[in-house]
Amino acid sequence: MKKISLPILSLLPVVYLILAIFQKSEIGYFHLFSTEPGYSYMFNGLNIAQFSFPWMVEHPGTPLSVLAFIVIKIAHLFHPHDTLVIDLFMNPEYFLHAILSVLIALDVVVLFLMGYLIYKTSRNIITGLFFQLVPFTSFMV
Repeated sequence: MKKISLPILSLLPVVYLILAIFQKSEIGYFHLFSTEPGYSYMFNGLNIAQFSFPWMVEHPGTPLSVLAFIVIKIAHLFHPHDTLVIDLFMNPEYFLHAILSVLIALDVVVLFLMGYLIYKTSRNIITGLFFQLVPFTSFMV
């Protein structure tokens, strides 16, 4: 593998990271968006944390609820003002931004690994870069 291919394959994930951080800074408060089910996923994560049934069970919500549970538990370790339930209801935006930050980090890592693995199997850097362009074709991005 050429040493120049890693920086080239890192270019689009870094661009994605910059755009995602910019979008995250522009979101502000999650409760201002009626189309974003962030609160539903967060409350499902809280239900799982309390060994209760998550009430919004639909794909892709179930894996995201489990991820929200993990992030909520870890974020509460760094923000232990009260019990988990009280802390979550007093500071929901803190937990929602923590969940979004983890999702952005996962997206960037998967985007890089996808390009790298496709490059490694095809031995063509253009093919790896082409597949890394997939998130940029979405209207939502």
